[in-house]
Amino acid sequence: HAAGPIIRGQEGSIYFADSGIRLPFASCGLVSDYGGGFDPSGYVQLTATQTAAFALGPAVTPLMTSAGGPLFYVTGGKKHEVLDKVSLAQAGLTGSANSLSATALSFLAFGAPVVRDNVYAMTAGSSTGVLLIGGSASPIDPSAASLVGLPQLAVGTLQPASVAQLTAGTRFTGAFRSAADSSVTVISSNGL
Repeated sequence: HAAGPIIRGQEGSIYFADSGIRLPFASCGLVSDYGGGFDPSGYVQLTATQTAAFALGPAVTPLMTSAGGPLFYVTGGKKHEVLDKVSLAQAGLTGSANSLSATALSFLAFGAPVVRDNVYAMTAGSSTGVLLIGGSASPIDPSAASLVGLPQLAVGTLQPASVAQLTAGTRFTGAFRSAADSSVTVISSNGL
């Protein structure tokens, strides 16, 4: 059985293990949400001595983050990146988040991110971003976005794998009027 983060203590308790700590699961639903199960294929069985080597931490929650990393909502065996706190609140998701290593959830596939409409979000590791409108992510030419200051107005950043989970909107085209000098910039499907 391949080692994984879902472990079972000798007494039968199920935990999420990371960074030398074990976080107990408070419900069967959370175990499933994190990709675990209750037969031997859904966890790694440990002895009492092995289990005790992990410090006991707080209970697992559906929200998981890491120092400087994105916040994820975990459900249905997938991790759903959260754009910002407003997106989280609008989705009706509340509670505290566990903070573990940056790779703690690497075994889970990305699901559709938790986002909100009518905002601009940057794509991590790039100069590109998307306009989130009507549940779709519409790309905007990076030079045009920069010209009108969209990167400075971004409410958050999403990993490329999260952006890929969104419905692709049509490339944004339109016109912007500069507040500074009243010039008009037109964005077409080919850029500026």
